[in-house]
Amino acid sequence: MSFSSDELQQYPVRLAELPQGWMVSDIAALATNIQPGFPSGKHNQDGQGVPHLRPMNVSRDGSIDLTDLKYVLDQDGPRLNDGDVLFNNTNSPALVGKTAVVRRPSDWAFSNHMTRITPARGVVPSYLAHHLHYLWMTGYLRHRCVNHVNQASISSGPLASVPIAVPPSAEQERIVAAIEEQFSRLDAGVAALDAAFVKAGTLAKAAMEAAVSSWDQVPLREVLSSLRNGIFVSRPGTAPTRRAILRISAVRPLRLDAAEVRYVPESTTLGNEDAFRIDAGDLLFTRYNGNADLVGACALVGAEAAGMLYPDKLIRAVVNKGRAMPDYLEIALNCGPSLRAIAERRKTTAGQVGISGSQLLSVPVPLPPLADQERMVAQTRSVLDAVRRLRLETARARRRCEGLRSAVLAAAFSGKLVPQNPDDEPVPVLLERIAAERASANGHKTANVRKPRTTRPKVSA
Repeated sequence: MSFSSDELQQYPVRLAELPQGWMVSDIAALATNIQPGFPSGKHNQDGQGVPHLRPMNVSRDGSIDLTDLKYVLDQDGPRLNDGDVLFNNTNSPALVGKTAVVRRPSDWAFSNHMTRITPARGVVPSYLAHHLHYLWMTGYLRHRCVNHVNQASISSGPLASVPIAVPPSAEQERIVAAIEEQFSRLDAGVAALDAAFVKAGTLAKAAMEAAVSSWDQVPLREVLSSLRNGIFVSRPGTAPTRRAILRISAVRPLRLDAAEVRYVPESTTLGNEDAFRIDAGDLLFTRYNGNADLVGACALVGAEAAGMLYPDKLIRAVVNKGRAMPDYLEIALNCGPSLRAIAERRKTTAGQVGISGSQLLSVPVPLPPLADQERMVAQTRSVLDAVRRLRLETARARRRCEGLRSAVLAAAFSGKLVPQNPDDEPVPVLLERIAAERASANGHKTANVRKPRTTRPKVSA
């Protein structure tokens, strides 16, 4: 039986070119159970009840992640078993389809946003999990989603019809072993890159703190000409107008992203808006943010952002250049005693962390003579530029590792990762046995599975 053109649209494996001895089937033919979990609006993180796995518990690399684990008191819902395949059925369109194999669960329940697939005997769980996760990585499952207002989903029926390239069971085992060997090497490489990324940040911090240490400190107010909160604009839009206003996300420590803007509609009247335009050499601080570490973050305004408006969740400081260089203050305020003083002044109100202008004015700043400031800026910028280049290179290398991960899976499910063995049990025998065992069960399954299909590799559109 062939698959429909809709089911094969954007499918990443050339099913008609699979090796001799492989077949094409669907999840329905390969599973004894396809079952979503149960909802619960009463989670806790105190360990009360049973662990309740949710979409964030399947990582983007296709593994179970228990970092953010919540519990439910419900004792009656279904549980995960060793060898189950856990599929994320509801999420943002880009994340629906993340899949992982479950190993040695400890009384784990699972959310209705997750689907448990129990592979039939002879279907290697890790093979099926890797295959589904590869379909997610390549975007195929996004095509199969049903889109809702704020999310997307794949229910059990459409999931059951997803095509799967099926080699003999023994070859599935060899494929999984080869995948895991290659992934182990890639994981080691990624860990080394991540360590280099962290080390680069440590070097940057050390260079900055060395530049500002051992100098007398003065309150920030003594080196500023003015400090002012931004302007409130109701519902700025994305359609370009003559009045660009920075988003709060434009300000990060030591970096102002002038592309992070919205626009004030032409119909909106602002009073005295010129007072809220930034100039090159100004400093901007984050006044409010849900992420406490970003509150008080300081960035220097460059020429590319001059003339833009800044919103009420940012604070603008105009530097008295007779006392301090703006470039130097940007460095000093993002490290050492000044950064620690900013952290001490953060306040939480209604779930938002903030800092006021008056609190910023009292922040101590090390203040060397202007000539020393200029020298330290040059030295520090040189180190920061080198660190930035190192981080860019590690990020590029990490992306290459992710590309290699996808290439390994592409080879695996095209029959090119490991050699075929003519002595392996033929796939038709495997699928016939699964069908016979399903029939002998007389329908005693824990969830409905649609009628399975199998076909030779030449799949019609």
